Amino acid sequence: MAETFLETMPNPEAIEKALSELELRVHQDIILNTSTLVDAEEAVIVLPAMTRYEQPGGGTSTSTERMVYFSPEIEGPRIEEARAEWDIYVDLAKRVRPEDAELIHFETAEDIRREIAVANRNYDGIQHLRHKGDVFQWGGAWLCEDGVCPTPDGKGHLLPAQLPQYRKTEGHFNITTRRGKQFNSMIYSEKDAFNGGKRHSILMNEEDAKELYVQEGDPVVLFNQYGSYQGVAQFGELRRGNIAVYWPEGNVLIPKGVYESYSQIPEYNTAAILEKAETFHARKDQHYVEKRIDELETTLN
Repeated sequence: MAETFLETMPNPEAIEKALSELELRVHQDIILNTSTLVDAEEAVIVLPAMTRYEQPGGGTSTSTERMVYFSPEIEGPRIEEARAEWDIYVDLAKRVRPEDAELIHFETAEDIRREIAVANRNYDGIQHLRHKGDVFQWGGAWLCEDGVCPTPDGKGHLLPAQLPQYRKTEGHFNITTRRGKQFNSMIYSEKDAFNGGKRHSILMNEEDAKELYVQEGDPVVLFNQYGSYQGVAQFGELRRGNIAVYWPEGNVLIPKGVYESYSQIPEYNTAAILEKAETFHARKDQHYVEKRIDELETTLN
């Protein structure tokens, strides 16, 4: 639901293989996406779903600043078969665990929000969101205010991390990915509202660009052992030695099968070399050497 793994995951070949090996696959989403077009062993069923603006009782979204925003239902035409996301999950849970059906019975979106406030005390306040403009910040304005953490002993529990050796050679850049303006993981805007970047902009430090004789707007290529990616240079507020590309366009540079050990989140950072496109392609063309074809050789006596 509401995800296209072929576009968002850094290993589309493995995702396509996994999707195709299912006997029956059901997609329920607000739009068609590339994942729905992958064949299954028996059948693929595509069903409609409601957006958060269509579902009765409205919906919520949480920003990276911990702000929880309420989106009220907007009146208008509806797809008759479409259902609210929470209603689909409740129905599915009841069918999987019929013996616990009474524990997961909800009539409205408001019921869901009240349950969230009880199950996750950080979200206490979400049960009061009902109207356009309603918003609150989970955890309050400050997390761990006065140094008190929400743990049994009131202290923070840190996990030590063993940092790898940093061996970036000259000419290599650290590559990170950014999403830019998007509605969800399937619908992207062509322009980043924060910096004016386009989907194929390669954001870099201006001083790094000068050393490579790259001007803003020049076609450039990033390449490493995983792939190559051509875009357009754009100067941005990045520390030297770092480059940002948009996701999922830049996924061709990301190593496949690398996951964070605790959360199992795939890797979305890597290292690569940057060259002007004309230099990269000229150097690449030198690898193709013409070979003689004996049948076409002639000898003059």
